[in-house]
Amino acid sequence: MKRFLLLSVAIVATSVLTGCVQDVFDPESSNGNKEGGIPFQVCAAPIETKTVNAGLSTQWAAGDKIGVFHAESGMQNYINDGAFLLTEENMENGLFMGVLSEPLICESNDWYFIYPYNEYMTSPAPKFSGQMTVGSMPKRPQVQKGKDDMSHIAGENYPLYGVVKNVPSDEIPSGMMKHLTSLVAVNVVNETPYPLSITSVGLTASEPLVGRYYVDITGEKAVCTPLDETSVSSSAMLDVQDAVVDESGSAKFYLAVKPFTAEAGSKLTVSINGSEKTITLSENVTFEEGGIKTLNVPVKSLTHPITTMPELSSMFGLDSTCRVDSGFVNGAPVDGFLVLGDESTTGSVTLTGTVADFINMTEFGFFSSSWTGNRSALTINSIRVETAFLGYAADYTVTLDQFAEYVGLPASLFILRPYPSGSFEDATRCHNLIIFDEERHYYGLTENEVDFLLALSGISVEGLRKLINGEDNSYLEKLEPLVPEHLKAYFTEEMADVIIPSLRESRISVELSTMDKDASGNKIDPRVAIWGMNVYYTGD
Repeated sequence: MKRFLLLSVAIVATSVLTGCVQDVFDPESSNGNKEGGIPFQVCAAPIETKTVNAGLSTQWAAGDKIGVFHAESGMQNYINDGAFLLTEENMENGLFMGVLSEPLICESNDWYFIYPYNEYMTSPAPKFSGQMTVGSMPKRPQVQKGKDDMSHIAGENYPLYGVVKNVPSDEIPSGMMKHLTSLVAVNVVNETPYPLSITSVGLTASEPLVGRYYVDITGEKAVCTPLDETSVSSSAMLDVQDAVVDESGSAKFYLAVKPFTAEAGSKLTVSINGSEKTITLSENVTFEEGGIKTLNVPVKSLTHPITTMPELSSMFGLDSTCRVDSGFVNGAPVDGFLVLGDESTTGSVTLTGTVADFINMTEFGFFSSSWTGNRSALTINSIRVETAFLGYAADYTVTLDQFAEYVGLPASLFILRPYPSGSFEDATRCHNLIIFDEERHYYGLTENEVDFLLALSGISVEGLRKLINGEDNSYLEKLEPLVPEHLKAYFTEEMADVIIPSLRESRISVELSTMDKDASGNKIDPRVAIWGMNVYYTGD
């Protein structure tokens, strides 16, 4: 009986981790590799570094160790033979060498081997006999250097396993290895005219994807069982270094995850630079062991301008907590991110102009985002009117609650809850955001929407515009019910030449403020970012 076992298990992929392409917005079924793993030829491939992924193949390196187990054919009395080593001199013939724990007394045996060797994995069976890391530990991202690179899909967090059965005791077991993990290729499709700098990629599912697992390799496919709730995560994250997707180009970013099936009706969330896109699956999508599932993620150009009109700067008033940062949104440069508030204090911006300025607007709009995934809120804090009426100065301030009561609508309708758009860079103050759904981030107040708010008062924007512009003085009488009793006599067509100039030059200040608590009193992040603040006027 042989006391030493020589395992020839050097693995080179004949077709690496192949699978199907899956569009993240409209998943389709496909006929990818359904055999549960990619077979590898038995050969030697000299290599100078640790076990590596050479782009299209996983290769052994001198010094690699695999865990080896055997049992009598068809039985479950597994013997732990420990670590088998690939030395430099055996690189050409691909022989792993080790020492058997027990003599081979049976006619034939089943062999199990797994990479990387782990002294705590004492059996290939599912009885909580050993642990392995799949992809990464929770909150510890995988790392990819450059676009389309697969070299990081190798090493101790990317297990391989092999099973060879019914091997006569006088023969050397020679087998094929499989990838225990499944690969997710997030294919970022740049549909903008700007290069996209990619810094992070992620995938979140409804079940654990990465972490520490008990591994069973004795069945048709490997089975991974979480150690406990804290040792696994349903989110797989990838830090990306030095990756720029050219304009109108695409690039792939690879995440290793535990094989799983995302069932119809469940959700998958893909993130790029911290910005998320969630879809609900219409059918089952399977992430096979040894296979690649590609998720296409388009990044589109935005339709609304993202740079604030320079002429608006004279209309802005900022409090002491506010600052102006720079950066990129969907690859396009932004001259200024207006950041309201700081980590502990709310902030505000006040937009000031004459009544003539405001009444001739057809739309006022801007983009907004909460801070790095946190909950936040932005509201109208107050509306102030300053006027000189018949030689007397007047100053009126209306709170949000007062304004809401006047228009007959709940105050909550005037609270904006900006959606997260990615990770803000506090250190550099140069942000790199991705927006998938423009309507979640763009807030525009149009003339039609203002008419809706004023419907109960019987006033329209068009009527007020004609009055202020001197085109219909008769409309002045419509304002009479809204003014104090002692001034009602002046709001007639006969007094138009006196009243309208005062109204036209009256100043309106609208203060937008962040919030540090929600309606239930729960703390929220007082920071909100605003950019692309623009005003559109009649005739524009």
